[in-house]
Amino acid sequence: MSEESYPKGWINADLMINPKTTEIHAIGGDREEGEGDTKYIGLEIIKKLIKDFKMDFNHYQRECRKTDVGTAAQDCLSPGWLYYVLGIAGESGELLEKVKKLFRDKNGIVDDEFKDMIIKEMGDVQWYMARFADQFGIDFNTIAETNVKKLASRKARGKIHGEGDER
Repeated sequence: MSEESYPKGWINADLMINPKTTEIHAIGGDREEGEGDTKYIGLEIIKKLIKDFKMDFNHYQRECRKTDVGTAAQDCLSPGWLYYVLGIAGESGELLEKVKKLFRDKNGIVDDEFKDMIIKEMGDVQWYMARFADQFGIDFNTIAETNVKKLASRKARGKIHGEGDER
């Protein structure tokens, strides 16, 4: 994010945390070594910032890139994006397996344990989708926005039900 796009009153800053006292200080980002203003930031403010943080799809996609260490299997597959498509299928299968077992073992009764399990599995599917999109230079926000527009158009035209992508 460039400084011009920060909300009014915001500054670009690094945070320093003293682990012994839990004091948190913001250090102005535009400074030479050893210079700059240091301001104390209360722990409650930091907790609120963390609580209010909402990740957008593109930020998520950038974070996924950091955890993609690649594999030998990925290097052997041609085209390389095939690895990610297979990952989507595999993780989707694991999600379906959790749903199957919900009905087999718990009579379809959803509890917190089930929710926690499917959150993790959906996250795995989403990770592979983010990495697959990257292979084609497609950002995740574009995918989400395009899908919402498509569905809104179908609803407005009374075409939510039916078959085919271009209905």
